[in-house]
Amino acid sequence: MGFRFPVTDVMEDRWYDKVLDGNDKSLAYFAIELVKNSRLIGFCSLTDIDYQSSNAQFGIMIGDTKFQGKGVGAEALAHTVEYAFRSLNLHRIYVMVRGTNERAVNLFNQAGFKSEGVMREHYFVNGHYEDVMIMSLLKIDYPSLSK
Repeated sequence: MGFRFPVTDVMEDRWYDKVLDGNDKSLAYFAIELVKNSRLIGFCSLTDIDYQSSNAQFGIMIGDTKFQGKGVGAEALAHTVEYAFRSLNLHRIYVMVRGTNERAVNLFNQAGFKSEGVMREHYFVNGHYEDVMIMSLLKIDYPSLSK
């Protein structure tokens, strides 16, 4: 759903510096690049990492529309989930997704995320309210970790 206000160059620089300094342990950002030429096409993240409760919110954005629907998001999600469960030893990853975003809902369903509920008319966009789904994946339900 993203940041909803205009972003200045100064704001962008401060955000970038905050991510790069590595001092905020509640954030993990990953670039999504093409292997053949290292071209940046998007990013994914774990935010609001709560080490005590062992969970984090996942986010993803493929900015270059030519690569949407091509499996890039599924691969980035899989790598991020592996990192979250193996390296950070998290128990649960959750995502908030607009109910009208069928491509994203399908991506998370295919990755094993389960629907936890719907926040009705939670997100205001394009002059109307939309529902937001909450979906999550538990470490014990992630197939590659049971091998």
